Amino acid sequence: MKAEVRGVDIHLEISFGEDPAEGPKLVHEAIERLAQANFNFLRPFVVETRCQAAYDSEFLPVRFCPGWDPLKVIVEEAHVRGMEVHPFLCLVSQGGDEPGPVLREHPEWALVDRTGNPIGWGNPAHPEFRKFVAGIAGEVASKYDVDGISLDYTRYPSADIGLSDYDRRAFREEFEEDPEKASEDALRRWRIGALAQLVREVKDAVKSAKPHCVISAYVWTVRDPEVCLRDWVAWVREGLLDAVNPTGYRYDYDLYFSWCRESVRATREAKDGVPVFVNIGVRTSHGALRGPEEVVRWAEGAREAGADGMSFFTLQSLSPWLEEVARKIFPERTSLPWR
Repeated sequence: MKAEVRGVDIHLEISFGEDPAEGPKLVHEAIERLAQANFNFLRPFVVETRCQAAYDSEFLPVRFCPGWDPLKVIVEEAHVRGMEVHPFLCLVSQGGDEPGPVLREHPEWALVDRTGNPIGWGNPAHPEFRKFVAGIAGEVASKYDVDGISLDYTRYPSADIGLSDYDRRAFREEFEEDPEKASEDALRRWRIGALAQLVREVKDAVKSAKPHCVISAYVWTVRDPEVCLRDWVAWVREGLLDAVNPTGYRYDYDLYFSWCRESVRATREAKDGVPVFVNIGVRTSHGALRGPEEVVRWAEGAREAGADGMSFFTLQSLSPWLEEVARKIFPERTSLPWR
């Protein structure tokens, strides 16, 4: 890694809208502003949890920002100003509480709740669903001059998941055991393995399209395997991730710093040299930082914990304080993290 990650996450509809005439102008203004503030890393959400794409996709049936291609404009504007683009892809969530259009077309791909009702999350154990989401990632990497792919919602909605018809068949074929009689631990380990296989296939698709494309993932904590069946530390150990982006969505500083330090330590122990950049939640569903002084403190805390940089969630939330924060934490321009 060449330089500190100085990033910002961008919800495209919120920041730029859908107007094909006004949107590109707003992109230009925002990226120019970020470049002047010495940022070097942009993460636009180009595949969201509602199965919508902000790019010209052959896989996803619904586009937001119709009439223009936000990802194409962002990549062009960012590269002219010496910034990297690592689009965020939400792959496993396919509608949220209710199945979105993809899962309505392929109900056999959906996870189910404990009562057997399908939910808006794809099943990482289903090989056709894995092929589908790997295709999305490979499509973005091949069609656009992106510098990396960041994975979001690469998890289960919780550890409390029911057994679909596909799960019953697949588990029985693999283990010659009725999954209804299997232990919760056996089912948990099976699902953790299925999610790891999904990440392997995503990595293969991305690297086949663009070998030097950096793969990172937004994660929570080292307790993820118990909470959402995501063993990201094992992913790092196996070499599935080129960088890790642990959550900083905590608004008590001591707890925030403890989480940062724990995530950095776990990553270093799993595989030395894998960069860690903390996601600082300026305003999230969990809470909010109370002013530019707190934003600066959280940024400095990430550095003190040993992180290799940070990305702020989101551009809209950071915007009122952007220049004031940047003057204090990014006083000078730096090179790019990977390019």
